[in-house]
Amino acid sequence: MRAEFEAALHNAPNETNWRQTGQQLMASLDRLQNIFTDLQTLTKLDASEPGQREPVDLAERVTSETTGPRSKKIVSSPQPGVVVTGDRHRLARMLTKLLDNAKRHADSTVIVTERRNSEAVLEVLDDGAGIAPLVGPICPPQSGATNPYQAG
Repeated sequence: MRAEFEAALHNAPNETNWRQTGQQLMASLDRLQNIFTDLQTLTKLDASEPGQREPVDLAERVTSETTGPRSKKIVSSPQPGVVVTGDRHRLARMLTKLLDNAKRHADSTVIVTERRNSEAVLEVLDDGAGIAPLVGPICPPQSGATNPYQAG
């Protein structure tokens, strides 16, 4: 942020697009706020007892997390009756992280589905390009054992 602002200040006053500079600074502040929120969450999770386990309706969580203003189209058709046992706050945080990632990489649309067959499945897809072939092998799959946002 400092570098962006210093560059804008050092340009001649007529050469600086202050609207663009402001938008760049807001994007940087958003990233900083997300990092701070993640650190707060991790601190709370590390300091707390294991998550409270209770029935959580995934349709309610999806509806709650996908309503409100957004930059990308989110398609969701919540399926009632998909209930899991877990920590409500950790599940909400996990869904928020999945949605944030999908919105960041989507071209225009994010699709959220949940369903129950023999187990509950929550799926968040985007219409972006996906992981580049050279990067894919170094992206570790997330599992409940290593994921700090596991349902509890």
